[in-house]
Amino acid sequence: TWNCLTQTSVFAFGPLGTESINVATVATGDMRVMSTGTGTLQLATSARRSNVIYLSAGYEQFGGRVTVNARANGPRTVDVANDFVLRGGTFAVSSASLSLFPSATGGLRIAGDLNLRGGILNITETPAPGSISVTGGVALAEGATLRASGTGTATFNFAQGPTRLYSNLGTVAGPILFSVNGGSTVDFGIYALFGTGTFTLSDGGVAKIGSPDGITAVGAPDAQLGNIRVGTVSPFQRTYSPLATYLYTGTQSQRTGSGLPLEIGTTSATLNAGVLGISTSSAANSVTLSRPARLHGELMLELGQLISSPMAMLTLSTSAVLNPTFPGSADSHVEGVMAREMDETKALYEYPIGDNGDYRPLALRLTNPLGTATYQVEARREPAPNSTSLSSQGSTNVAELLGDTHWLVARAVGTTTAILRIPYDPAITPDLNLLTIAGYNTLTARWENLGLIARNQTDNWVEAEFPTQYSMAMLARAGVDPLPVELIRFAATRRASTVELTWATASEQNSAWFVIERSANGTEFADQARVAAAGNSAKELRYAATDANPLAPTSYYRLRQIDQDGRFTHSDIVAVRGGAGPATALSLYPNPAIDVLTVQLPAAAAGTTVRVVNALGQVVLTRTVEAAASQCVLNIATLPRGSYRVTVLAPGQPTVSQRLVKAAE
Repeated sequence: TWNCLTQTSVFAFGPLGTESINVATVATGDMRVMSTGTGTLQLATSARRSNVIYLSAGYEQFGGRVTVNARANGPRTVDVANDFVLRGGTFAVSSASLSLFPSATGGLRIAGDLNLRGGILNITETPAPGSISVTGGVALAEGATLRASGTGTATFNFAQGPTRLYSNLGTVAGPILFSVNGGSTVDFGIYALFGTGTFTLSDGGVAKIGSPDGITAVGAPDAQLGNIRVGTVSPFQRTYSPLATYLYTGTQSQRTGSGLPLEIGTTSATLNAGVLGISTSSAANSVTLSRPARLHGELMLELGQLISSPMAMLTLSTSAVLNPTFPGSADSHVEGVMAREMDETKALYEYPIGDNGDYRPLALRLTNPLGTATYQVEARREPAPNSTSLSSQGSTNVAELLGDTHWLVARAVGTTTAILRIPYDPAITPDLNLLTIAGYNTLTARWENLGLIARNQTDNWVEAEFPTQYSMAMLARAGVDPLPVELIRFAATRRASTVELTWATASEQNSAWFVIERSANGTEFADQARVAAAGNSAKELRYAATDANPLAPTSYYRLRQIDQDGRFTHSDIVAVRGGAGPATALSLYPNPAIDVLTVQLPAAAAGTTVRVVNALGQVVLTRTVEAAASQCVLNIATLPRGSYRVTVLAPGQPTVSQRLVKAAE
């Protein structure tokens, strides 16, 4: 304890100054300063001793004047192993004259909390540089001051360490250079950091943002709002690293503020570097994006809703991931439109979206795994537009729209179409056999059955391809209008320099034409040939056409069957590469089958799916095949007898299918 009421001069630890006290550089127990009279206590050691004085416990000051370095040439630092508490008086980190001590600097390192309950903590009083580094929390009470009154560089570092709280009811003044270091987490709560210097949130730093106005940028209209108000005008800077973590933790609704980076994370950085998180005090709170944000790192949705809009939209790049613990829920999700960039790096792209506080997620994957596209999706929990305009024709027949939510889906960039995956609740779904996905066709202004390509009754989701003429999607109950044409097979075989296309139907009703469509990439098709249909038939009919000039190196073909009323359906796609022989190698046996069916496969890749479709176009059986498997055995005993189509879908491969007859026992 230092309590010298009559002190009038500088006392230094070591042989410096007019008077000195020879003490060890390691103090045991808390150091307390009660009074220094009208003099100064200098903590710096002499050149013949260490440049650092270690306080193995804490420091507490009630009055007087204390400095780290007033008259020592070179760096002098005080290390405090516990809390630093200033209740009154002045503590100056650096107060040396550079004309007398040209290399003088002062430093204060605090392993515990910095608690300013009164008095003045001055980082520098002169041109000599000063610095403070704090590992614990920082609290300024009313009447306390943190400042830099000199012209020397004054730095204040939130050092690497656990989460620490920041609170400020006092005064922060002067050109202080604040920095949140990598590995450091600072919870700013509702309090603001002031000063006329700079602020830097470094790579790997974490800011917990509680202000309703978020974090703001220098020169922006909201620059004098939010948690960070250091240097409101140029040339001062506020630097927010794209590789930092931004957690919004308010107790009321917030804006992200103009300071949130436009790009968070980088594609070349370590996975999940750069995090945007929503962790407010209540699911009823919202955090509204103030400007667009493109996330390459991690999105964490713990508590509260993230509001995204067309003018300030959240976009997740191909490298972005959802936090595995908080990927989205009823308590926290994205409301409004959000976008995801897609390529081959992920098999499925999830949209953790909802509306009016209800979680309504959706997922997309690309029809061409090697393609690229950006899709914007928004959930709307409200009556669907034109909900009574339902298709009643053929395979597009929709009997009823289901649920209270429809999704707006739009391809913003790219040419690859997508496959929708929508979850369903089996407890409120009336008939799973008729469950389908309806799409709103902007060309016909009606809701049409998209036809399922997959159904998972374990995880409760359905999938359908979503062509670009559709703008909205919704769960629906399919109509029971049978397919007008029952296609048995469609095949393409190279013959020298030409390709022979053959197909057969088991029955036809009001059919008009068959059109052969050809593509170079399996996505964009053009008409190649036209063949008249029989019209009506109850027996097997065979057709053929020839492509005299096939594309190199691969031609993709599909068949468009057109009814007499203009309705049409497409077959699956087949492909012909170089060399003679059939384009596909799929066989079924026995066929007809009673209870067990063996599907002989082409070379199966990871993610290959075998599905069985009935005459109504409904998927009645789905099986995922292991990579490199040569066959798949299906139990079809429970299927009603009749005609089915077995289809094999493999990533990056043309779809192949054959007709199956299910016989009675």
